[in-house]
Amino acid sequence: MEYDEDVSHKSWKDKLGCILHNKLFHAFVVVLIVLDALIILMLLLVDLNVIPVPGETEEAKAKNHKNVENGLHYFGFSLICFFVIEIALRIIVDGAEFFKDKLNPLIYVYGRT
Repeated sequence: MEYDEDVSHKSWKDKLGCILHNKLFHAFVVVLIVLDALIILMLLLVDLNVIPVPGETEEAKAKNHKNVENGLHYFGFSLICFFVIEIALRIIVDGAEFFKDKLNPLIYVYGRT
């Protein structure tokens, strides 16, 4: 579905579609996907103690370790919430058209062939 850049007389769905189908927005989403992958990697490395968590005592280390894990979990969860909202908005805007493209998000970033 093509969206015209002149949105002054468009409905809210068309305006939202212009934002969601903007190449800059899709590049931002790809950056967030990479960031999410890095968060998952960091969480794994912290969990395996490859990345040590500092602390004066064993109790402090355990508390700091739990805090780091919780922070990474919450940050990753917030990114997933953003992705779910983005996909839901795109389904609302595009309707059945959303499901016709197998690699829907990547098509708008790299262009149609």
